[in-house]
Amino acid sequence: EYLSKYETIHLQVELTDEERTEYDEEYQIYRDYVYNQDFNLWEERGYQEFLKRTSYDPKGRRALIAKQRAEKIARTAEKKLDTLDNLLKRHYSDRSIIFTANNEFAYGISQEFIVPCITHQTETDERTEILERFRTGEYSMLATSQVLDEGIDVPAANVGIVLSGSASKRQYAQRLGRILRPTDDRQPARLYEIISEDTMETYVSSQRRKGVSSNADSDEPRYRDTAHELIGIFEQHLGESKGELEDTIDQLTIDNTDYKIVQGLAKLLKDECEFETIAPVEPREIRQELFKTANENQPI
Repeated sequence: EYLSKYETIHLQVELTDEERTEYDEEYQIYRDYVYNQDFNLWEERGYQEFLKRTSYDPKGRRALIAKQRAEKIARTAEKKLDTLDNLLKRHYSDRSIIFTANNEFAYGISQEFIVPCITHQTETDERTEILERFRTGEYSMLATSQVLDEGIDVPAANVGIVLSGSASKRQYAQRLGRILRPTDDRQPARLYEIISEDTMETYVSSQRRKGVSSNADSDEPRYRDTAHELIGIFEQHLGESKGELEDTIDQLTIDNTDYKIVQGLAKLLKDECEFETIAPVEPREIRQELFKTANENQPI
């Protein structure tokens, strides 16, 4: 019903000279390591083997850190955020959703552009309230990580902006088919994809559009490896903030790991944990007033 009228617009931005130099240096460290190992990163269990080695091999750990740094440079490129700013101003009267690959970036976008944000850290009642305000038009835009891709009743939006994400065909189809809707005057919905030129994002984008399917089997050894990896992460974060724990878990969802498997296993572990919140003022009330005021004064 909805896929008959939509268009995708692919926008590439250049890294600044400083960003390019740092990106190339970090990516080369990562590339040199994985290309000199006895596993194939692109095979079914290749990335799991890479993660396993980072737990005991200092060079492997450095390669993982280099990869994460390179990804962050591409993900948060200065010109990418400038392009996002222009799109939000152009579509301030539309209903827009900004998609990111992880929580850290989603929260960064929320703070930079003063828009509400939904991640898997968002409590159910607050998420419901944000979506209802988006549905009624009190909020005209919101940022999200992968949590809105599946299983949540999302109000109609006619503009989607993808800043980062996985190569999953399923995720890309979800964003097109479940989120975007034509406007009342039958103008086509639009999905913008902003990627940093000549980076890992170029490959991810091509795979996303071409389609990469995956099947999850809970008996597969690679998912048992993921479970062991998650247990280790939880043990390492005892006494640390929930946000630091969530950021580390997010690293497992960016590449060749099934998002639903990771988050499902993590949810089982979190259900057995105890978290304490300390705040002089209820943060949720502050966010509500801030986003409402910002929306009333768009474009900012």
